[in-house]
Amino acid sequence: MLIDPPGTLRVLVEIFQIGRFRFCPTCDQIKLLNREFDHARFVWNHCLELRGKAYRRRGESINYVGLGKRRISNRPLGSTF
Repeated sequence: MLIDPPGTLRVLVEIFQIGRFRFCPTCDQIKLLNREFDHARFVWNHCLELRGKAYRRRGESINYVGLGKRRISNRPLGSTF
């Protein structure tokens, strides 16, 4: 066990290395990435809509945990949840 003398301050320094990487996906990978980004955008917009409706209707603020408890189904767009 280390004991510092009175009036001293121990500072913990962490060193992080940063590197640059080039990302060159193939055509198939680009299609898959676009599909994943579309899904993520859909979920984001859907959750944003849920939060807005809850606040406007009930003055309720839904956080991340509250949104996680809701299920997003694969119903066609435009149908009510």
